[in-house]
Amino acid sequence: MLFIQVANILNKLVELDNDLKYYHYGLPQDVNRNIPNNSDPSSDTGRLFPYVLQIPRELTARTQQNGAQSLFETHTIELLFIDTYAYNAQQFDFKRDTQLKIFSKLQVLAERIIKGLQEYAEEQAIPPFNISDYTIDPDAARFTANTRMIRVNLSLVFPSACSSFDYDLSSLEIDPNDTVTTDLEDINDNTPIVQP
Repeated sequence: MLFIQVANILNKLVELDNDLKYYHYGLPQDVNRNIPNNSDPSSDTGRLFPYVLQIPRELTARTQQNGAQSLFETHTIELLFIDTYAYNAQQFDFKRDTQLKIFSKLQVLAERIIKGLQEYAEEQAIPPFNISDYTIDPDAARFTANTRMIRVNLSLVFPSACSSFDYDLSSLEIDPNDTVTTDLEDINDNTPIVQP
């Protein structure tokens, strides 16, 4: 599963939720720029709140051997759910919200996205995939002024198909220990490393 495919699944889920106004895959530094995307194609509007920011994270793979080899890819996902604090960005006016109310509203939105992702993983995706335990962390101090956010961390585990690219492996040694000990990258020195 490619990073772009995982991001597009999350993007679609955000788009399907009427209470979330914007999705972006990127970094927190991107937040102060208007970036054209499916929520704002001409980049005229800018951020609409509340929105979801997906932070680039890691991909790990694990091989499981149970009679037949299986490969599983785990995408570690970090989502930031962000809303304004004490002002309404769309109307540029004051709103009466406590941090606790904003964190709780963002928690509800995050849990809805996770539930939608879980339903997709179990009922529609072929092959189905797994969602690990998730954490939701209220974080009032890490973002831009007059906004509040919660951070959601979870992992998506996908069964991985074999690559359709076929290598011609005939140039590799049958026994890995017979592989040359010269640096193939260094064309000016073919001195082998002598093993004890």
